[in-house]
Amino acid sequence: MLIHSKFSAPAVTFPHRRLQGFVGTWVGVEKLFSVPWRPEESDAKGILDFRMGLGDTYLILEYRQLHPTQGEFAGMCLYGWSEARQVYTMHWFDAYDDGGTTHSPVGHWNGDALIFSRQFGDRRQRFTHRLAGDRYIFLIESSDGDSWQKVQQGEYRRA
Repeated sequence: MLIHSKFSAPAVTFPHRRLQGFVGTWVGVEKLFSVPWRPEESDAKGILDFRMGLGDTYLILEYRQLHPTQGEFAGMCLYGWSEARQVYTMHWFDAYDDGGTTHSPVGHWNGDALIFSRQFGDRRQRFTHRLAGDRYIFLIESSDGDSWQKVQQGEYRRA
């Protein structure tokens, strides 16, 4: 069935095209740092599959973490560009999350790093995505207002 619409598809602009650098499958080691909800540090294997979707206006991530003692954890993320707000958007979904809609981070490029941040109450979180040649480096940090603490850091290579 062909559906005609009075709406035109959004234009793919430079901010959308910049997300295309992440497209592909990345595999690497993740360091899980000691935090209140996970007191012991450990390592896991991360598998990240990025693709463009919705008319090349969103970067879609399918994420898997394989932990030697805790099993598999999976999630999905949508990265987009808000022309009206002039920021990148990030919406994360997993079985433990609140549906990805509360306190969704917003981001911007700083050199070769796409950095998202959000605040809820007195807590802040920062998500750094850095492309460095054939490597992809991802860092999650959390702050109670005084200093930043690493939560998770991964270094990946294209599969």
